[in-house]
Amino acid sequence: MEALSSFFVILAVGSLLLQGFILIFNPLGVNKRANTFFGAFLIFWATFWTDELFQLLDILDRPDGLIVGIRTCQLLVPWLFYASVSTYTNPHKTLSKNDILHFLLPGLVSILLLLQKTVLQKLNGDLIFTISILFLALFYTTRSFLLIKKHEKKVEFFKSSLENNDLGWIKKIILALIGISIFILAYNILFPQQELNVFANAFSLSIIFYVSYHALAQKEIYNLSKEQIESVIKVNESSNQRTELLSSADLISLKASLSGLMEKEKPYLDNELSLTKLAEALNITPHQLSFLLNEGFGQNFYQYVNSFRVDAAKAMLLNPEFAHLSILGLAFEAGFNSKSSFNTVFKQHTGLTPTAYKRSQG
Repeated sequence: MEALSSFFVILAVGSLLLQGFILIFNPLGVNKRANTFFGAFLIFWATFWTDELFQLLDILDRPDGLIVGIRTCQLLVPWLFYASVSTYTNPHKTLSKNDILHFLLPGLVSILLLLQKTVLQKLNGDLIFTISILFLALFYTTRSFLLIKKHEKKVEFFKSSLENNDLGWIKKIILALIGISIFILAYNILFPQQELNVFANAFSLSIIFYVSYHALAQKEIYNLSKEQIESVIKVNESSNQRTELLSSADLISLKASLSGLMEKEKPYLDNELSLTKLAEALNITPHQLSFLLNEGFGQNFYQYVNSFRVDAAKAMLLNPEFAHLSILGLAFEAGFNSKSSFNTVFKQHTGLTPTAYKRSQG
């Protein structure tokens, strides 16, 4: 078991460091600032296995400065996680003077740890560090979760598909980290004399692989300027303060043009259709298209596009020519990019699953 645990430690640290540097250097050139923060988060996360690495390397004499440096890196892990989520959801977010407050508690704890063996000898450094890291983890994961919940609503203004855009994988990371914390706490209470490392490291390694896959798979969420993003959000959220972006005549004309485009060219069959793509097809700006959809159709971009996809799927479900297709195949044909999203959206529109709808129609 000890050899297996050591293998998991080496694999976990190596995976985190490799993934972290890949994200920082960002060969795909997407989500640049967010990937930089997330890469730093992964590298700093690897420091939680340094004690076990030191034991593997038989390094017993560790300078106090090195230990405090490692503890400082660990204290910054929750903030780096939050910073990456913050920039995934707002790619144009910049650091302000108030952001220095994020470093006050880690800095104070680091100073206390440095002074522990000289001036402040009565302090319990391990206890102070443990309480601080737990507080920071709870504080920043909660803030990250709330940010993602807001993002899930806003991304509908820009994307026709939420998968790979709603950052649901980060929510699962948060829940997994909470899960492993509860697991470790319960195990220590129930089996205080047993060796936990192999189980905790195996669970952590599975989370690391999950994180690595999704971090690399994450596509660019917003490919618009800061002003365009803010304009689109304002059009969708501030109905009482909405600026007239189109005259009544233009609104009527563009409404007819958009309906004709959707009927003839069927852009909704593109599962990567975005607000920007559809705006370019109409030769208008993204926020003008948002205004058109809100004022002309009473829907946001996600709702509008998926209504066409559901109608296309309903027609195919009842057409014998498509009887050979599975539900997944039919979902792809209608413009959806997964069976789960197809079922969810279809049920939202019809109150039935695709299979139940087909049965209901005889």
